[in-house]
Amino acid sequence: MIEEKGFEGITIRDLTAKAGINRGTFYLHYRDKYDLMEKLQSDILQGFLEIILQLNPIEAIKYFSQNAPYPIMVQIFDYLKGYGRILKVLLSSKGDPAFPKKMKDLIRNNIYEKLVKNKESTLKNVSIAQEYLPAIGTSANFGVIEQWLENGMIHSPEEMAMIYFKIINFIRSIEIMK
Repeated sequence: MIEEKGFEGITIRDLTAKAGINRGTFYLHYRDKYDLMEKLQSDILQGFLEIILQLNPIEAIKYFSQNAPYPIMVQIFDYLKGYGRILKVLLSSKGDPAFPKKMKDLIRNNIYEKLVKNKESTLKNVSIAQEYLPAIGTSANFGVIEQWLENGMIHSPEEMAMIYFKIINFIRSIEIMK
């Protein structure tokens, strides 16, 4: 319905008719459509977070050096694919304008901030001011996800894990050439 009407154009009547429930049942679970949207987003982001917390950069490098997709990255893209249709809408102009920021914050706070602050991180040696590295990494991550969704997820999660790593290596190679 968001694809058709945009979120603001949807009424509780629309939601209950589509779900085949009465308004009372809806209100037993949600205060309003905004509460429903918040809970949906929260569930999606929580599941995403649970997977990205499993990321281990050292382990990822081992897989990719053998030209194999890192299983946790595959799991991430598989998870995103499961929510692909709703994510595509949420990230579009018809969705919630706050959602992309929530997703970017989750990526920044749980991947790049930790990588930059890690004592053993190779990112410490990069000649870019450290406060900009999370922004670069977050934007790259988010952009890859957004482009994949926008293109209809034509690449498999395994292919996306490899594409993602190649992009990251390309970005790192630019810094090495300096």
